[in-house]
Amino acid sequence: MEISTESLSRAAYCGMLYAALPLLVPYGVIKAGRRGQPWPDLARRLGWGLGKLGAARRDGVWIHGVSYGEIGVARRLAARVQDAHLGPVVLSATTATGLTLARSSREVEAVLPFPLDYPFAVRRFFAAVRPRALVLVEAEVWPNLLAFARREGVPVALVNGRVTDRSFAGYTRFHALFAPAYAGLSLVAVREEVDAERARRLGARPERVLVTGDLKFDLPPPVSTAEEVRAELRLGPSRLWIAGSTVDGEEEAVLSAHRAALRVAPSLVLVLAPRHPERFEAVAAAVRGQGLALARRSRKETPVPGGVLLLDTLGELREAYVAADFAFVGGSLVARGGHNVIEPAAAGVGVLSGSHTLNFAGVVTALVDAGGLVVVRGGEELKQQVTGLAGDRERAIAMGVAAKTAVERNRGALDRTLRALLPLLSAASSLPRARRCP
Repeated sequence: MEISTESLSRAAYCGMLYAALPLLVPYGVIKAGRRGQPWPDLARRLGWGLGKLGAARRDGVWIHGVSYGEIGVARRLAARVQDAHLGPVVLSATTATGLTLARSSREVEAVLPFPLDYPFAVRRFFAAVRPRALVLVEAEVWPNLLAFARREGVPVALVNGRVTDRSFAGYTRFHALFAPAYAGLSLVAVREEVDAERARRLGARPERVLVTGDLKFDLPPPVSTAEEVRAELRLGPSRLWIAGSTVDGEEEAVLSAHRAALRVAPSLVLVLAPRHPERFEAVAAAVRGQGLALARRSRKETPVPGGVLLLDTLGELREAYVAADFAFVGGSLVARGGHNVIEPAAAGVGVLSGSHTLNFAGVVTALVDAGGLVVVRGGEELKQQVTGLAGDRERAIAMGVAAKTAVERNRGALDRTLRALLPLLSAASSLPRARRCP
């Protein structure tokens, strides 16, 4: 009997996964301990302890996003799926911050951690959820997950898709493994033409690939006013700038830039929002180590002029941007690919970003071209730009106007995506399931 190249590739892939399995438990325990979280989430990602979802929550649409930004997109999609009466929505996420946001969603019936790509874990998830359709946000192309969906007759859509230089190189290297996964996708709705071309080269069927734009441009703007944010954060009349979604290796440069800016704007307040909650204590220590006055949002403390407000809470950053004069978005001074520059831009705030913006390359280009974003290459350039904007409020305002205009100009991806997605989900909801998970 002839064995297909796909079968051999997946067998090798599964062999590597199983070889790594004994390391997962100690890794999960150590990682959870560092984040102050219980370790059983690892067990649930392996398919244990899921239980059975009620019948009313099954046979619906499963939507998955990795982290906070993707879950924001997933929630908008979930709301529109509910509006179209296409059945219940189960939402899954990978990271702790993504799960936290997902659990606050009124648009969904259940929230689960995303399964690791072991066949037994994927099988248990499908048995618990029994979806009629699966919607993946951005880049979650997992061979075993998609192979099992294909076997079960569950259509899979990739929306807001992106194929970065790095992932394209990796997928191309293991083409025999990923080509069937891409070929099995029922819809590939991507951000830009470069993503579409790469998806086709990786095996996606050309007639199923659409360029719909970036869904993050369509996230709703902040609902709070600057005055409301100032009152809530106890900021008083002080001007402020925000360093949002910073990661390890960036706060030192941010704090140095703030100290420099105080020479031209002595009452300027920095609102500092680290990306990962487990780093809040370390960042607080770094602020004190710089000799800056520290206030913590979690304790409802009032920041003093010239000091730092540590935004050590979740879910407040997007609204906080509306009160800022300008903002720096982290994950970009170090090689993390950058975080969501659209949030401050949509709030009408000029943006500073490091040069590592792989995750938002097209968005950064659009904002730079519009004059709403400046790329800095290192801590010294960040210091120069922060000091310049602190001393030139008119320039900061002009950047904010340009940034918001660019966001408004690029809206529309949600409607384009839904025009392609909803017929697929409607068809899936009206057809009997090919198989049932045991």
